[in-house]
Amino acid sequence: MKRKKMLAVAAVIIVLSITLITAAAVTIYKYSEADGKMISKTVNRVNIEVANTEFTFDKPDDSGALLCTTTVSIEKTEADFYGLLNSITLSGQEFEYTLYTAGKDNGDSAVLPQNVTLPVKDGETYPLTWEISFAVPYEEGKNEYNVSLDINYTTGLKTNTTQRYLTSVPINITVNN
Repeated sequence: MKRKKMLAVAAVIIVLSITLITAAAVTIYKYSEADGKMISKTVNRVNIEVANTEFTFDKPDDSGALLCTTTVSIEKTEADFYGLLNSITLSGQEFEYTLYTAGKDNGDSAVLPQNVTLPVKDGETYPLTWEISFAVPYEEGKNEYNVSLDINYTTGLKTNTTQRYLTSVPINITVNN
C-alpha cells in the first residue's frame, strides 16, 4: 500500500514536471526575443507608452504564424484636460488575428480601446492599458515584417477646443533563417 502511494506521488510529480517544461517551451517557442520600448511624454497632452516593439523569431509556430504581444498605455497629462482615445489599431501587414486584453484598472467602459474617455479619479489622472496579441502569417524566406501600431486620440484644454491626433509606433519583426 505504501509503495502504491509512493508510485502515485512520483507519477504526479513527473506529470507536473512535464507540464511545466512543456509550458516553458511553448512560451520560449513564441519568440526568442521581445524587446524595445517607446515612451512619449507629453505628446499632444497625453503620455503614451508602448512596450515590446521589436520581436526576433528563430522560426514561426506550428501554424506558420509569428505570434507577438505588446502593451500600450495612454494617460492624460493633466486632470483638467480633455482626452478621448478614439482607437488603437495595427496596420502594415495581414494579421491572422488581433486580440485586445484590457488592463485590470481599465474598468468596464474601457474593455476595447475605442471611444474611451481618458479617466480621472480623485483629481488625478491614471493610465488605461491594453495588451495586444497578434499573429502575422509567416512567408517563407521573408526575414523582416514592419507593423504600425496606430493610436488615434482627441485632446484639448477643454471639450470645445479639441484636436484629433494620430501617433504611429513602428513594430519590427525579424525572423532568423
